[in-house]
Amino acid sequence: MAQTLPPNLPTKEQLAKDNSLFLALAKKALKWEEPAEPVRIVGPIYFVGTKGLGVFLFTTSEGHILMNTGMPSSGPMIVDSIRKLGFKPEDVKLMINGHAHIDHAGAFAFMKKLTGAQLAVMKDDVAAMESGDRDDFKYANDFAYEGPGAA
Repeated sequence: MAQTLPPNLPTKEQLAKDNSLFLALAKKALKWEEPAEPVRIVGPIYFVGTKGLGVFLFTTSEGHILMNTGMPSSGPMIVDSIRKLGFKPEDVKLMINGHAHIDHAGAFAFMKKLTGAQLAVMKDDVAAMESGDRDDFKYANDFAYEGPGAA
C-alpha cells in the first residue's frame, strides 16, 4: 500500500539541525508510538513492540528476557502485549538493551519498576543508561528519558 507523503516535508538539513522536529516526525511517520499486535516469531521468541520499533520477549522456564523497550510511552503497550500472549510481565527477569537512545531504551525505567528485572547493558552504554541519555554527543538532552540505572 503506497503512503501519501504530507506536503511541506522538512529537508534533511532541517531535520539534522532540529532534534525536536526530527523526533516528532519520526514518532509519527515511523509509528514509533502506535500499538501493534504481539506475535510469536519462532519458538520462545515473541514480538511485543510498536508498529515502528522492535521489542522482543524471550520466554524461558527460569524467567523471561525483554530486549529493548522503545519510546518512554511504550511501557504500558509492552505490558499489554505480554499479557495478550498469555505471559506475566512480572516474570521478566532480565532486560537487554540494544543501545541507549530513547527509541530503544525509553521505557526501561517503567519496565524495571514493574518487574524488578536486571539490566544487561553494553559497557559503553552504562553512563547513558544511568542518566537517561543526557548530554548525548549528538542530541544533548533533547532525547533524554527517565534512566533505569545500569546492570
